[in-house]
Amino acid sequence: MDEAIIRYRGFRRLGLLPKGILYVLKPLVVGVITQRILAKIRKEETNKKGEEVPPVIEPDCKKM
Repeated sequence: MDEAIIRYRGFRRLGLLPKGILYVLKPLVVGVITQRILAKIRKEETNKKGEEVPPVIEPDCKKM
């Protein structure tokens, strides 16, 4: 959330809005996507390239 706010303020000061709104909203969208879905997307992309799939480390939200 903080990153989106910082991006918004920076893009607004530089006069890059509304063109840069996608870059402002990207951290929010990524935060909504679960780690499992993200891992599946990565796996599909790397399988297309024939590369090895990197392991996904899920964050432990209980410690935060």
